[in-house]
Amino acid sequence: MPLKLCPVNEDGDACFKIPLSSFAWSNSSLIAPIFRSNAFANLIGEILVRSHFEVFGDVIASNIYPEACKKFKHSGFGLKIGGQDVLLYFHCSFLLQLFNQFLSKELEAAQKEVINIPVAKKKQTDNALTISSFTDDNKYKVTVSMQGNLEHSISTALANIMEHYGVKKDVHTTLNMFSMEIEACDKSKAENY
Repeated sequence: MPLKLCPVNEDGDACFKIPLSSFAWSNSSLIAPIFRSNAFANLIGEILVRSHFEVFGDVIASNIYPEACKKFKHSGFGLKIGGQDVLLYFHCSFLLQLFNQFLSKELEAAQKEVINIPVAKKKQTDNALTISSFTDDNKYKVTVSMQGNLEHSISTALANIMEHYGVKKDVHTTLNMFSMEIEACDKSKAENY
């Protein structure tokens, strides 16, 4: 469907328009009360934004986006018929909600792939180091077996690399819903972590 994005205002309110002809609505059908309901605007708005998410890349990349998302929260779509176009209004924080939903699904799918990797049956020994070598360009490469959880595997690999280069730190990794936190602390303080 041909969506045309309008400029975003300072408060982060976004608008896009679609030719009325794309909906195959007649002028007489637009008199019906359903076209003036919030539920209808929200349904049409959600379907169009979710199915054309890539169109809103400029909104996310704008300087207005981060501050607008901190100040205001999307609460619903507005719909207006203007001339030969249907205009839909929403707050750009809705794009942040969608982005977080998409990211959460991607991470969930990626985590399932990691968990479902078949491994040989052997005794788990603290996510044992399986490969430790120099590559052709003199980089140190570490591969850790994925028999435990992802956080522990990452911590083990990073700690091993740091130890190889003489950095005496313990590494702790925490995988949250939308981020990964990696903390390196002195080995003597690691017991208090």
